[in-house]
Order: sequence, then structure tokens, then C-alpha cells
Amino acid sequence: MIQEIKKLEEKIKYHKSLYYQGKPEISDVEYDKLEDSLRLLDPDSPILNLVGTTVSKEDKCKHDVKMLSLNKTYKIEDLLSWIGDYEVVSMHKIDGVSCSLIYEDGRLSLGKTRGDGQYGENITEKVKWFDDVPTKILIDNKCEVRGELFCTEENFLLLSQEMEDRGLDKPTSQRNIVAGLMGRKENLDLCRYLSFFAFDLINEDKNIKTEKDKFQILSENNFKIPAVTLHKNHKKVQGSLDETSDFMNNGNYQIDGVVFSYNDLEVQDQLGNTAHHPRYKMAFKFAGDSKKTKIMDISWQVSRNGILTPIANVEPVELGGAKIARVTLHNYGQVKAHNLKSEDEIMIIRSGEVIPKFLSVVSDGKKEFSYPSECPSCGEKTKVVDIRLYCENLKCPGRVKEDILNFISKIGI
Repeated sequence: MIQEIKKLEEKIKYHKSLYYQGKPEISDVEYDKLEDSLRLLDPDSPILNLVGTTVSKEDKCKHDVKMLSLNKTYKIEDLLSWIGDYEVVSMHKIDGVSCSLIYEDGRLSLGKTRGDGQYGENITEKVKWFDDVPTKILIDNKCEVRGELFCTEENFLLLSQEMEDRGLDKPTSQRNIVAGLMGRKENLDLCRYLSFFAFDLINEDKNIKTEKDKFQILSENNFKIPAVTLHKNHKKVQGSLDETSDFMNNGNYQIDGVVFSYNDLEVQDQLGNTAHHPRYKMAFKFAGDSKKTKIMDISWQVSRNGILTPIANVEPVELGGAKIARVTLHNYGQVKAHNLKSEDEIMIIRSGEVIPKFLSVVSDGKKEFSYPSECPSCGEKTKVVDIRLYCENLKCPGRVKEDILNFISKIGI
């Protein structure tokens, strides 16, 4: 049994390290199964309380308040049981890199990564390139703002093109490039393509009574914050999960679930933390099944607003109990940024009932990248606008058909 525990601990440390480098080899579900197996054999293993990964010895900074992980569930029943009768707030769980910003006398004095939860790396000069990080705020006493660094689809395309122009390796995914830029010692100006959402304020202000109060103060101090929903009971929880599921497929940045927090800060203080996570927060995640497959070809569908959506016709694979032969590539920008084409081997994922989507390129095919210069429905010239490809012909048969189908859907026929 001792050897089995040791092997599990080594696997968990290995995959946790890869995850925080932005290079995961297994899905979140597979990783959670490893932790569950270890918990059964050795519930007191210190590896279960390991947060983050090691940081380089040079220029590391201690966190005054440890940056912990989140407890998580994939079952709505467990989430509702945890919520109980408490009032909670929810927000998207952004799939990026956690960051801490320290302000003294109203000015930004330090930026640091989460690192191992106790020590993070100094990234002050990098966060100064972020438009979303104010260098001066209205709070005079020392405070800490925590949030998530991420890259939007639009900026990922622009960043990929600039890195290629500079002779740098093209990034493989939106999350990978955030972790990659935080580890760079040069080309710091590339950080201007990254974004920051604030999700917590650590302050000694006794007038702050709720999580909602925190977000209000953050917003008043020019921090961008994720959309926050207040739940007074269980009624709207499922609606938030449905909205998140839709955003995972159609949103312009990557998320991997929803974070719920008890709204009352007094309740949070009473519950406190474990060595691994705060008891007053819970992440709901959608169980995802991912597999490798190969692109046979890419077809483009015209929507009612003229946007051409790329669909990869792939070698059929089974995901989540369903046979998958078509995968959404979301938009022109994603196809261009990843140079997607037939014969590419790719990783795809299906989370819950969400439409299967592209995750990353495993290996390049020999074909050349291309996209339709003419609309596949009407033959008119297409136009690239940022990350989208358009057919501007208002009488395009494809647009007209989709408009009719949308009308039928809306009136309930």
C-alpha cells in the first residue's frame, strides 16, 4: 500500500506542476480521480493540501494571506447541499493564472503570481503593461486585490501574429500563453495583450460586510470584474449554470465552471479555511471528456447575422457517451491563430451537454491553411473583421434560412 500511495503522490505532483505551467496532459476529471484514490488510501497525505507548484528562488514574494485552491464539485445536488440556506454570489471560474496585486497609499507596489500558495513570483513590471490593472486607486490603507490573468480570443489572435513576426514560438492556447508570458524575462510588452479580472479584495475596512460590497468597491476603483449574480435561494442557481454552459461554447475567453461564495463575510470568518481551500467557497465544474482526433476537412456555416462559423469534420470518436464527428472551431480567429487545416491532429473536449469543441493542436498536418474568400452559400466576397469572417450579402440564402429558423424557434413552432 505504501508504494501505491507514493506512486499516486508522484502522479499528482507531476500533473499539478504541468497544470500550473499551462501544459496539462490529463483532464480535470482524470486529475480529480487521482486525488480521490489517494484520499481513500491516505486521507492525511500532505500532497492533498499541495497548492500550485514551486517557483524559482529568485525574486519570490511571500503572500501575507495564503492563496488557497477551491473545493469543487461536478454534481448539482452537492452544490445545493453546500449552499443550504445561505445567500451566495456566483461568477465565472476563469481558466487563466491567478494573480495578487498589493496597493500601498493608493498606489500599485507589487504584483505576484500565486506560485505555491505561500510564495509567488514578482511580476510587477509585467502587470504594469495591463490596461485592466490601475496603478492608482482610492483606497489609502494597504490592501490586496486578487484576480485572474487571461487572454481573450481577439487578443490571442493578435498576440499570435506578433509573436510570429518577432520570430518567437506561436502559443498553443489562450491559457498556455498567459503562463508563458508570466515566466518570460524579455518581451514584457507582449503582456499588453492580456486581461485581468479582479475577484477578491483583502482589506481591513470594517464597513465591508458582504462579497457584493467587495465587488462594488473593486468596480469603483476601476477594476474590471466578472459578472456577479446574487442568489437569495436555489431558484436561479440552475440558470447560472446554464448561462455558464452557453458561455463556455460562445464566450470570448475561456472558463471552466462557476465559483460560488457565501455572501456574508461574518459567515466566512466563522467557517474559515482548511489547509487546502476556504470552506465558504465552492467551484462547480462541468465534467469534461477529451480525446485526440484528426480533422478531415473544415466547413463554414453562415449564421443569420452573416458570420461564417468554422466546423471541423473529424474522424469519429466517442465522447461522453456520444459519437462525435463534428466539432465547433468557434470563429475565424481561432482557425487562423492555430493554423487549423485538414490532417491536423487535435484535442477536443465535450463538457456536459456542451457542443464538442477544439482544445489544442497535437500535431500539424501537411496541408496549407486556407479560408473561404467567397461565401459558400451565395458566392459573394467574404470580409475579415477582427476574429470573425463575414458575408455581407443581406439576401444570402444561408442568412435568410437561419433567420427563418430563428424566428420559428422564438415563436415556439
